[in-house]
Amino acid sequence: MFCLNAAVEATTTLLSPLISEKIRLRLRLDRTLKDSRADRSQIEQVVTNLVLNSRDAMPKGGTLTIETSSVDVGESLTRTHPDAQVGPYVRLSVTDTGSGMDEAVAERIFEPFFTTREPGEGVGLGLAMVHGAVQQAGGFIAFDTDPGRGTTFRIYLPVHRETSLGAPAVDDAEAAPVKRRRKRRRTRVDPNPLSPVEVKPARRG
Repeated sequence: MFCLNAAVEATTTLLSPLISEKIRLRLRLDRTLKDSRADRSQIEQVVTNLVLNSRDAMPKGGTLTIETSSVDVGESLTRTHPDAQVGPYVRLSVTDTGSGMDEAVAERIFEPFFTTREPGEGVGLGLAMVHGAVQQAGGFIAFDTDPGRGTTFRIYLPVHRETSLGAPAVDDAEAAPVKRRRKRRRTRVDPNPLSPVEVKPARRG
């Protein structure tokens, strides 16, 4: 059992020297956040991988926003995210204003070893590790992305039972995948598949 805020603050402090001065880091942490029953060391690695992916997606600079909140997941979200269960979660949201991903990349982002990086720049295991850690913790992942505008990853972690009352309800509005339309550029994806990935900065990672 641990507080997600503590993991976020500790990790971002360690990563600060690795983040370009061109990138503005914003923390929006819910100080009434409930404790999670996930493993802290694994979640710190999750935060690390998401932050570094966002950094790489903004080679010319931008804004990286990390938020925490307590939410209640409803039945509608469980229908689009098979790993989700009705009940209380703590949510970590990591948003960048980087390159985003097109649909072809977004649809494969959780495949093991998938990467758009050049040879020698990575083997596509960064987000794979994120997915594995979150799944092991009993949580799930949702994300939405917009080419040229950025990406938001939302990590849902189960709440410790003794602190599980009173969170606001959450449905598909923030995490549901959308039907594919040729003229639609914004992509929301159900991340249920296998494992995640690192992505080349120019296209989103």
